[in-house]
Amino acid sequence: MNPFYRQRERGIDWKLITYQLSLYNVPPEEVMHKQKQLQMCMESYNLTETDLVEIIVPLLKDNKKINIDLIVNTIARKCRTKKRSNQMKEAIRKSRKSSNNINLSNSEKRLLDKVENTSTSDFLYLLKKRNNKYENLIRLALKHQYKLPDELINILFYDYLKTHKYLRYDIFNKIDDWLDHGVITAKQAIAYSKEVESKKQEINARDVYCRTGKTLESRTDWSKKNNYIYTKDDEAKLKELEEWFKNYEKKYS
Repeated sequence: MNPFYRQRERGIDWKLITYQLSLYNVPPEEVMHKQKQLQMCMESYNLTETDLVEIIVPLLKDNKKINIDLIVNTIARKCRTKKRSNQMKEAIRKSRKSSNNINLSNSEKRLLDKVENTSTSDFLYLLKKRNNKYENLIRLALKHQYKLPDELINILFYDYLKTHKYLRYDIFNKIDDWLDHGVITAKQAIAYSKEVESKKQEINARDVYCRTGKTLESRTDWSKKNNYIYTKDDEAKLKELEEWFKNYEKKYS
């Protein structure tokens, strides 16, 4: 046996872990049976006995079995979330200056004003009217786990719901892509979405040309592209939100 492994084993208070888990009806035999695997989790992620118990308890099923795979996935997700949160704080500090160099159209500026000055719950209501419990959990996860600013969450919802009827778990893939490309503010998100859409148009145009030998004229129609970012339907929704705020202020002023 590895000497470090033995030394670490003596340093873990298994009696404390066993006692705390027994309060949740986990038999001591189950803890001892998974002892080596639990120890590896503690060593890999530098967990205390209390940290380990706090992770295990919410994951317990009716049979009170300790699911090591589920524990590892949960720890890894918490670590990624914490890393993202720290990255977000640093990136927001650096990105404000770089956002000043981005030029937006008038319609995009109006959209930017709304996402910057509207709460995430109100903006999601503006887009969908009725939100299910799962969508609200996604909103809270983006806000409290990812630590995203409201403006970025709002523009994320706006961009995602242009092609989806409901918020789904793959929205986290989109925000991960944004963060990987340094997108921290709503202004940067609008510019990045335009860039991604432009590349898609170019790829589609090349595909059409390869198949037919003809160019795709819509490729150069930039006005249509801008309308895709901010449509007349969006104008109506934003006006409706303004009316909602007016009524809200009258009611509670």
